[in-house]
Amino acid sequence: MKTSFLVGFFILCVLGQISTEWATITYTSSLSGDQVVPLPDIYQDSIGNAVCILDRTFVNSTLTCTVQHNIAVLVGATINYGRRGTFGPVLYSFPSTYTYQISATWILSDLEGGNYTVIEQENDFLNGNWYITLTSRYFITGEIRGQIEHSDRAFSILRVENTVPRATSSSASGICLGTYSAFDPPQLLTINVIHTVVDSTYLDVATGIPGAVGPIGYSFIMEESPAYDSMTLSIDEQENFIDDLIYLNLLSRKNPNGEIRGQLISIDYPESVGFTSRLAPLNNVDSDNSGCGIFSYDCDSKLFEFIVMHTIRDSVSVNIGFGAEGENGAILYSVNSRNISAVYGSRYLTYEEVYYLYTYQLFVTVSSTDFEEFEIRGQINTEFDFYAYLSGTFVSSPVTTAAVGCSTFLYTNATRVFDYAIYHSVSSPIEVTLSVGAEGQEGVVDRIFPSVSSPIRGDSFLLDDDEIEALAYENLYVQVVSTSYPYVGEIRGQIKRVKPCKPNDDNQLSLSEPETFNSRLYSSGVTSGQLTSDYFGSSDSSILNANILLIIVIISAYLLVLY
Repeated sequence: MKTSFLVGFFILCVLGQISTEWATITYTSSLSGDQVVPLPDIYQDSIGNAVCILDRTFVNSTLTCTVQHNIAVLVGATINYGRRGTFGPVLYSFPSTYTYQISATWILSDLEGGNYTVIEQENDFLNGNWYITLTSRYFITGEIRGQIEHSDRAFSILRVENTVPRATSSSASGICLGTYSAFDPPQLLTINVIHTVVDSTYLDVATGIPGAVGPIGYSFIMEESPAYDSMTLSIDEQENFIDDLIYLNLLSRKNPNGEIRGQLISIDYPESVGFTSRLAPLNNVDSDNSGCGIFSYDCDSKLFEFIVMHTIRDSVSVNIGFGAEGENGAILYSVNSRNISAVYGSRYLTYEEVYYLYTYQLFVTVSSTDFEEFEIRGQINTEFDFYAYLSGTFVSSPVTTAAVGCSTFLYTNATRVFDYAIYHSVSSPIEVTLSVGAEGQEGVVDRIFPSVSSPIRGDSFLLDDDEIEALAYENLYVQVVSTSYPYVGEIRGQIKRVKPCKPNDDNQLSLSEPETFNSRLYSSGVTSGQLTSDYFGSSDSSILNANILLIIVIISAYLLVLY
């Protein structure tokens, strides 16, 4: 058992709701008395909400859990190992200062004398094998318990310090968990709020960034905790929800402008993917291994993130380097691969590194014990301009699994060839399918890939008009069905086109963002039979290359003037 290791920076990043897309995984928990094992003869009607975030952006993974409850006299709070319905040992303990909202951050390390490794802990957490127990004076084996799972699509941690203006004479807090249905029923957001506000009046759902007051979209009567309600989002509100631009503001008689407030954070929506990479052996490296990379870059925060999956069994590190294709280049930074199938990393880029990224002068390598420099390498660019990030999140309904997938695609309009490379970490796959359906919609299987073992590579599919139209509108997805999830599938990912954002530096240099297929089709009124090279060709790369040339010219002129 380990007590909590409180790290102010981690809590600031995680609880301050600075979120990343892949390297941090958010699970939630709804705690109640009827989940306690063994079930007591009489149990209370106490409840709780919890948010747990596994952060793999640091050298050592961290886990941060925040719990809101209504137990009058809390005497213990722990993270335990065990499947739903079983009793398991304590792994980590919260600090002993108990309030109605408790938080702790642990740096994960090997437990049980090294017999329970960090990698095993991460897998068990992601597979839903951990739970939270809260004990009280009269229920020392647990008054309420909740399995930590992947069941919600949004959360909000509400606090006094987030209100505008700041609320007075209050120590209230709250946690909201939310589920979201995109299709059945359509665009329905359902929220569950547990809080400690006395004389609460209304819960406003508004649009705005932290620290700003925005327009109210919904206002619910909030008489007491817990509170449950639903709202049907408009298209614009759905986009704001995905972009974390919706916040909750709980009003009271004492603080009519808001007593606690928190941003509503959507879970696992990677929307800023701009680049991809296919990794292969180079420079006469004798290897059959390969890999896949998906990269996102936020032009506002300058946060660069990636997931790399590969087939190397004895990998040592994943490295991001600077150098044009065919050049040796130099390594900028490395991430320990820890011999796992999916490696995550993040870094705030300098202006110079942003320039390298947008001129295709960044590459990714994976080194191994046999090849210390690198065994496989790939340039980070937009050559394979379709991708799919697969996880249990996108399955209907979400699946709690450690498995993920990374896929890149290339469609050639002249031949209608659909080139695919699919990597996944599902342990017992039985079928991998290409289906037609929008994100969140249970679609129809269109094709079955010829193999199930990762990687799945080929260019044997020739797309017909309907499939081309589905690809253009992002209505194709890949799904991996397993023995554990033979009906709904274990992981799923929508096939989308890369969308690099428009970077800006001190000289206001920018790149034009490639148009999406949707904007072209809608603006032109094109039907599936009219999809030609105007819609699937080199036009986007030409725009990108032209802007890159413009940047080079402007920078050169600037340097001439300067010197």
